[in-house]
Amino acid sequence: MSSRGRPAEEVLVEDCRPELARAGLLAVWVVVTGLEFSCWWTQITRWWWAIVIIVHSIWGWLDAILRFPKLHDLESLFALKHICLILIKMPLLAFAMKNLQKHVLQFIGLLFMNMVLPVIYLIMLPLDDDPIHQRMYSHGVVNEDIAIRICRFFANPASNWFRCKRKAEATLLGLVSRSPRAAEMARGLSPTNKRLSRERLKI
Repeated sequence: MSSRGRPAEEVLVEDCRPELARAGLLAVWVVVTGLEFSCWWTQITRWWWAIVIIVHSIWGWLDAILRFPKLHDLESLFALKHICLILIKMPLLAFAMKNLQKHVLQFIGLLFMNMVLPVIYLIMLPLDDDPIHQRMYSHGVVNEDIAIRICRFFANPASNWFRCKRKAEATLLGLVSRSPRAAEMARGLSPTNKRLSRERLKI
């Protein structure tokens, strides 16, 4: 169904740009985390740096990506948490290097990546859009700390795993349904995907 004659709210909610931006941020997060772990694996950094990577990557960046493109005030707990994580991680990086003089390029690279990621995240936020559009782009985003979500998940893993699977399928089909050929391929993944993709193509 064409977007002509449809309410603006419905069109914005179905806009795939936030989903594509979130997927791009997730890909960058995977690459950066992999590079940090490669430095730890090759013993460029000390053993305890792996703990820092896990905490910052999951509680920090993954939490921010899952809540994208929800906007938060500078005084919010979300913003304060990420500022504190970055301010703590940067000095620790210098202590984590086993031989800073020998691996100065790796140190600069890790430092650069951790400084650029927040800039990329801020650039991709819909800061220039009006408040109504910002709220619409954030439609369906769970604005909850990932630590709370993990605790809730393990409290009832079976039910929550099914819910996460359904949400992932719906997000995937929301992207591929823009292309009829991709949607046709996605229908063969599972019976659920066949039903969801038919509903998407009817819109």
